[in-house]
Amino acid sequence: MSLVSWAAFHPPWMTYPKGWSELRFAPRGKHPVPMLVLHPVVFGENCAVFIFSHGNAEDLGYLHEKMSGFAARHSCIVVAYEYDGYGCTKQEGLQCSEDGCYSCARACYDYVTGTMGIATQRIVLCGHSLGSGPTVHLAREVSPAGYGACILLSPLLSCLAVPARCCALLSCVIGDMFDNAAKIHRVTQPLLIIHGSDDAVISSRHGTALHALAPHSSLHIIQGAGHNDLFSAEHGLEVHAFIEFFLKRTRLSSA
Repeated sequence: MSLVSWAAFHPPWMTYPKGWSELRFAPRGKHPVPMLVLHPVVFGENCAVFIFSHGNAEDLGYLHEKMSGFAARHSCIVVAYEYDGYGCTKQEGLQCSEDGCYSCARACYDYVTGTMGIATQRIVLCGHSLGSGPTVHLAREVSPAGYGACILLSPLLSCLAVPARCCALLSCVIGDMFDNAAKIHRVTQPLLIIHGSDDAVISSRHGTALHALAPHSSLHIIQGAGHNDLFSAEHGLEVHAFIEFFLKRTRLSSA
């Protein structure tokens, strides 16, 4: 692992068992990408399908309960994928990297559109925190016709723009990573940005600045919310309401 990747990525200890039966795998050369495909008991034939890119200190085991609840709340399908160097991919000796995240995101997208046969207009690209990087990159890569909408939760402008982080210092020497600020103008489909006002990890100014760079986007600052509690009991109802309104406006809601 490079020095900048070591500073930027903080994968947790794997939170799910080896050989977890819930996992599916998206083809990608010698290293298929682990995924979760979550859906409620009842969902519409044309419901939205979220491709979810998780945050830095998370893996698929951590996401399972939260994203299962999300799928039930919005009557949608959630396809969440693992990054290289996270979860069970650690045991394969894969290293965390920016390009690796992009490769995993694309493999997941190809699985959703190919193996699952999901129409592109039903796809919502969604990323939290670090996951905003692969999400914005994927939106740029597949073109506007390749997805229906995009949602960014607690996003970053770029690694270099996050203060008081060692990755920012290293980026000055080695180069920036996840430069959403330079790519966000290519996200031309409906875009929703949600950020907590009290986010101490990635300041809400990142979300505000991305909104300014994408004038067609909608921005909602959740008062009192931090970085990892957007779906908590305290803030979840408000966040879900904004997401549901956004999905209805973009005609992706099953409600």
